[in-house]
Amino acid sequence: MTDKFLNLNLDTRISLKYDRPEIKIIVHPNIPKLPSYMIMIGAGAEGKTLMLVNLIHFYKKVFGNRIIIFTTSECKTLHGLVEDLGARIYTDIFKEDGTNRIEVLLKSQAKMKKQGLKILPHLILMDDFIDNEIMNKKRSSLTKCFSQGRHFETT
Repeated sequence: MTDKFLNLNLDTRISLKYDRPEIKIIVHPNIPKLPSYMIMIGAGAEGKTLMLVNLIHFYKKVFGNRIIIFTTSECKTLHGLVEDLGARIYTDIFKEDGTNRIEVLLKSQAKMKKQGLKILPHLILMDDFIDNEIMNKKRSSLTKCFSQGRHFETT
């Protein structure tokens, strides 16, 4: 018996939907439009990261190597994105000199937008960061990503 909602013949060609004032990127109707935000919750070792990595592979034509991963775990699945797509992995949001990596990205994107330059979409992935102190601060760079990320082409 076939599930009528499950479409195994996915067309992964990227099309653009111009819906002014924002451009939404639609990869396939069955997966989230970009920019988007998601939180994945589940028990340990249930495949959350694997599912997310598989989803990111659908978006590789959109993000290219502009994938930034923040994680404190040594997850081979995530490290595969470095090898396959050129993603960058960091164990902390802050550089050694105290500079916030997310703020640097958002400011760079805002500057390019202000200059009328094309800003390229970036994907920011936070893996097992719920206990990180910046996740629990008001007015943090992560709050800005969730509330205004679409203006900076960040997902």
